Amino acid sequence: MLRVLVIGFLLCSPLLAADPGADSTLALEALRVEIVVKGDSADITTRASVHNPGEAASFTLNLPDTAGRNLTINGESGAELNLASDQRAELAWQSTRATTLLPHLHPLGIRHLTVPLSHMKGYASLPATVQITLSHPDLPAELFSPATDQPVDGRIVDVQLDWRASTRADKLAELLTRLAGFDARQRTHLNRSYTATLVHLVDIHTLAQDHTALAEVCETLAALEVEGQAAITHCGPSAKWRRHVPWQLRRLAAVQAAGLDAAPAATAARDAMAAIWKARGIARGMARPFDYFDPVKFGNYWDYDWDQTRTLYAAALEVLGDDAAAAAVREAE
Repeated sequence: MLRVLVIGFLLCSPLLAADPGADSTLALEALRVEIVVKGDSADITTRASVHNPGEAASFTLNLPDTAGRNLTINGESGAELNLASDQRAELAWQSTRATTLLPHLHPLGIRHLTVPLSHMKGYASLPATVQITLSHPDLPAELFSPATDQPVDGRIVDVQLDWRASTRADKLAELLTRLAGFDARQRTHLNRSYTATLVHLVDIHTLAQDHTALAEVCETLAALEVEGQAAITHCGPSAKWRRHVPWQLRRLAAVQAAGLDAAPAATAARDAMAAIWKARGIARGMARPFDYFDPVKFGNYWDYDWDQTRTLYAAALEVLGDDAAAAAVREAE
């Protein structure tokens, strides 16, 4: 006789279902998760197809309010499941779960949803995949990637889904509104809110491939660094996607991509990079490079994307016709 199978949760963590027993032949033939995203929450319907190829058995299924509601068995409400030999049953339950905002993982922010399923244990056999359907009737399609079924490799695990928290257009409008709110006295290198807005604009213009706007913001940031004699990077835990490349180099790349005259930007990039590249060369040979790289003047050594910095610096020198210096930069370790 199969033991009692309990499906449930304790607070927000799944309660492991009781193992039907070593001699169980109960089969989970299909598991389907239907998700409807609504702003910062999602309505979830979970459907399970269960087959009992062995002896007759009874099960009690408990789904506390924290896990689900409206449990149905073969379309009818109830929690008592009786399965005769070679009988199948269709189970379904609903839940509403909050999504988690993770603004530090992407310039547009990330929304994350976990659908607990790992409590589905103790079956003699499992389906090949957890079938997932995702709809978002009131949200733009560009926020989402197509949902794909989740492979089952020996056990059922929770479904984890991510999507963008904002569209590029909405984020750009938000940043431009914020930028317009700074008066002339606030637009200085000392105002981290102002400089952070500019750096985030660089991220959004890069995503949108708006090269002209990108070049303008990079030029503003470069001028602020000269004004303050201090680097402006805004890298770190609050923006894990961001790696620093000097603003004059970013400006040069944007100017070239926009098809504009690159010589003035290349000259500014060469002049800005002289001290940075020299400091990098000294630091790189040390056991603790960051101790030899002035974080106020240049930014943190480990925040740089040195590969892109090298490539763009060499490109600036090539624009100016200094091919030997460009080759030396490209060959530098």
